[in-house]
Amino acid sequence: MVSISLIFKNRDSLSPAYVPKVLPHREKQINFLLNMFGEAIKRRSHMRSLQLIGGVGTGKTATVKRFSEKLKRKAGEYGNDLKVVYINLRIEGPSRFLIFSSILNKIAPEISVRGYSPEEMLGIIVSYLIEKEKLALIILDEVDYHIMRRPKDKIVYDLTRLDEIAVHEYSNVIGTIFIARNSKWTEHLDKAELSTLGRVQIKFQPYNAKQLSDILEHRCKLSFREGVVDHEVIDFISHVTAKPPINGDARYALDLLFYGGIIAEEKGSKKVTAEHVRLVHSSLCPTISSEDIASLPIERLYVLLAVARALKNAGTPYVHIKEIEETYKIICEEKGIPKIIDLYEVIDDLAIRELILIRGVTKIGIIGVSAEKLLNYIDNIMRRIETAIQQDKRWH
Repeated sequence: MVSISLIFKNRDSLSPAYVPKVLPHREKQINFLLNMFGEAIKRRSHMRSLQLIGGVGTGKTATVKRFSEKLKRKAGEYGNDLKVVYINLRIEGPSRFLIFSSILNKIAPEISVRGYSPEEMLGIIVSYLIEKEKLALIILDEVDYHIMRRPKDKIVYDLTRLDEIAVHEYSNVIGTIFIARNSKWTEHLDKAELSTLGRVQIKFQPYNAKQLSDILEHRCKLSFREGVVDHEVIDFISHVTAKPPINGDARYALDLLFYGGIIAEEKGSKKVTAEHVRLVHSSLCPTISSEDIASLPIERLYVLLAVARALKNAGTPYVHIKEIEETYKIICEEKGIPKIIDLYEVIDDLAIRELILIRGVTKIGIIGVSAEKLLNYIDNIMRRIETAIQQDKRWH
């Protein structure tokens, strides 16, 4: 028999994947996006491209998802079927072929991608939209991560020139939105890509303490039972999160709130206190969000665990890559898992994801946190992943 929580009402509403119906302090950005694409859902228009720029936890992804839902409904009011394609390039985008095949699959799942080149897939997408009289909006999240890894793929060039593929100059793709953590990603583009990308940027500034408090107040009403979280706790989380090194990361604030609730529940408390939050704050990594960890493929989590263990064992800020390699071998033996073929490629990827720091050629460290704290955090994540593997055959 499943016991009813005295703390939580709905845990899912604190998940990084959850998008609330109301996004405090992001109404301006949502309205700008609706105005920009509002005409395109009424009548044929040339596609537009723009960038959403902001650090981790500034609400970029939640904003674009909430905007997409509103735009899709408005398109329906005008009798138009709008397909919104959202792709996180850290998860779905290892190559140009896979990105375009994912776009095609989400727009026209009945069409097999087998045997087609990336260029042919784009042609099929445009032909399908025109023939079926449908519209599409393409959203590429974490584009900076992909461009740094594969600058020669030229996906920006391809996805901003779809109108040129169409016979009558209208591809029925109303636009492409590129989401990045900072504007420096465009430095990796050539002149042709910059020309079609354009310079329109929507900036997402870090949340201040008052804004974080508003966000947490709203999310508490969805997540916790009445009276469980006092305003003093919300105020404490807001001020901790607004300061360096966290710098207004709303995801971190929500992690503090969620795990504070977990600790309160484990201790049999009827309320979440500031002390529960302090315990969480002392064990979380301020520069690595739960979403960063959750988005890692499981084999890369094991490599990150090896980095943390090697640093803890050495008791130094950096360790040689050979020490990580040896630690990783031990972990693979402990877990009974096969070793990945190219450990060095995974370490480079973790550095691009800003989870680890490479000093020189062979010295590896972890950004912004002690190895002891990160090891505790990853151990907790690993336990949950291993439980999921055992319970869900889809992981095998």
